[in-house]
Amino acid sequence: MKIIFDVAHLYYLPQYLSVYKILKKKVDCLFVVYRNKDLIQIIENEVKRLNLPHIFVDSEHESFEYYRGCDGNWIIFGNSFKYISKIPSHIKTALINHGAGVKSVGYLPGMNQMDVRFVDGTHHFKELAKAFPDKNQVLVGFSKMDPLINNSQEPLDFKAIGLDPNKQTLLYAPTFYPSSIERFPKNFPNDFKDYNILIKFHFFSYIKKKYKGQIKRINHWKQYDNVYAAGIDEYSILPFLKSADLLISDASSTLFEFAALNKPVVWCDFMKLRLFYRGPFRFRHLNRMDKKLFQYRDIAVHVKTYNELRSEVDRQIEHPALFEKKRLKYTDQLLGPIDGKSSIRVAEYLLNNL
Repeated sequence: MKIIFDVAHLYYLPQYLSVYKILKKKVDCLFVVYRNKDLIQIIENEVKRLNLPHIFVDSEHESFEYYRGCDGNWIIFGNSFKYISKIPSHIKTALINHGAGVKSVGYLPGMNQMDVRFVDGTHHFKELAKAFPDKNQVLVGFSKMDPLINNSQEPLDFKAIGLDPNKQTLLYAPTFYPSSIERFPKNFPNDFKDYNILIKFHFFSYIKKKYKGQIKRINHWKQYDNVYAAGIDEYSILPFLKSADLLISDASSTLFEFAALNKPVVWCDFMKLRLFYRGPFRFRHLNRMDKKLFQYRDIAVHVKTYNELRSEVDRQIEHPALFEKKRLKYTDQLLGPIDGKSSIRVAEYLLNNL
């Protein structure tokens, strides 16, 4: 008996690992890991560090060729898979979505072609059941959160990374586009010098050349004494979520992951738009923005300009319960039961249906 994890991107691993730790005690597991030419050494080092049973592939087609002839019982995907309809019928397929179920992309047909989809939140589950009544969905919660809830996730070692353990800590975790990064001034850390600042950019900011200006910004900010910026090899945001007292972000699903810990969030509405998204073309930006995400915008306080940020951060730190009712409500709807047992529910389903 064998269960296979399809690792198209390194940042899928946080969704998989807590499930794998349960399964490996009872069945053989294998990670099919996609190489990225710019990240080969990082990927190989991480697979070795985690001691994962694995094979490497160079493309989605190569992974499919492996799946055609493999002896797996289940293949678990973190996203849609181009060749899903061609996988042999004796192999079952499952989806553990790599991100929280708050974005419209999760409702695309390609995301719902597996034999089973593990769903995080109650509202998400009901909507998927309406949209795809003939598909098999199982409500389990958000497995990525389990290490944070059951305290198996270690926080960052502030002394080791040069921060003050006695200061309160802000996490700035923006998305890649459209992003607030370019709207933050170069002296941003100095404006918050009485806080620790953790910076965790989206994985695409690190690997896509079009966002190299964002990396210049992070390289400048990390020179400040009160800043620790994640490197490209620190693909998991979990230690940063664990260590921060407040999150600053923009239109990112990280907002909902942090809010699930019942800690305050400040949502930045000021973002840098490309020229053809501004002025009379602003409708293109509105069309691009995820309508699902913005249904839940009252989960956090919003700031319209950078100049409003400091006072709002101070207010949320001083009164962390201001948005607590909304956080708890939307967490149940979008991420499901936050009890540290989501991975157990996934593993039990897979084992009971081998």
